[in-house]
Amino acid sequence: MSLSTRALATRGALVALLASSLATGALAAPKASAADKDAKLAAMQQQLDALNAQMAQLKAAGAQDARVDALQQQLADFAAQLADLKTAQQADASDIITLKAPPSGGAVTTTLPNGKPAFATADGRFTANVRAIVMFDAAKYFQKDNLPAAVTNRDLNSGTNFRRARFGIDGKLFKDFDYTLIYEFGGSGAEDAGHIQEAWVQYTALKPWRIRLGAFEPNIGLAAAVSTSQMPIMERPAPAEVARNVAAGDSRSAIQVTGNGVWGEGDTGIAARWLASGAFTGNVVGTINSTGSAAAQPFGEQTAIIGRFAVAPFSSTD
Repeated sequence: MSLSTRALATRGALVALLASSLATGALAAPKASAADKDAKLAAMQQQLDALNAQMAQLKAAGAQDARVDALQQQLADFAAQLADLKTAQQADASDIITLKAPPSGGAVTTTLPNGKPAFATADGRFTANVRAIVMFDAAKYFQKDNLPAAVTNRDLNSGTNFRRARFGIDGKLFKDFDYTLIYEFGGSGAEDAGHIQEAWVQYTALKPWRIRLGAFEPNIGLAAAVSTSQMPIMERPAPAEVARNVAAGDSRSAIQVTGNGVWGEGDTGIAARWLASGAFTGNVVGTINSTGSAAAQPFGEQTAIIGRFAVAPFSSTD
């Protein structure tokens, strides 16, 4: 029994339509939602099942024709393409689920941004960054030897020392807390056996405000806010050192509230950055010098209140 040309042409058109649907679905897959992809694949599967059923009826009726065989081969090819599309969609869905879910077993990620080792839990709630800053000084003074006995105090002290040698960690705790623990082993003129440079914890959930408690350098001025690794000269200006050492400075026990933000940046194109802070400060933490004895701290029992407010205006349109 032979098929009419019209019947074969109709089924051939259906196969071509199915192929077009498969190609269109493959091209549109990146933009379609998951529900749309599932609906399209289900419709294609139904069309393919219907065509396969019709082909089975033709074979059962005893249809024998080369065009029937060719049509059967095309249907098999399209079925394979549909299966490939389903496999690809399942793989994409699996990848998305894997990206959303944190690694099992409490895995810790390790990175090396700018050469600084950094560790973080999969959910980002806990982090630890290794910190270090080392500054090495060396000086040689060419001075006359064999001076007369009456000439004194001419030794200009050639030599070397580590001005700063700080090591420690900082990071986050429970996502809403920052922490820092830095030890200092350097010193101007003689290295130290080691003492606390910074040891504090800071609550950050009250944006734009932050509350810090521990031993650190409270906000006291612009010069003090500049990092020791970015100062234009070896030390800060003398007036800035006087101001910061009265009730602020390094390793000061304190509690501080700090906030910063931006005013403006609306339709006017004008904006200003602001910073405000206030601190209640106490004594400097105790240190052990290179001889192993406790170094006396000036004003060891003092308390003070300090504050700072700064505005940096600018025009974003210019």
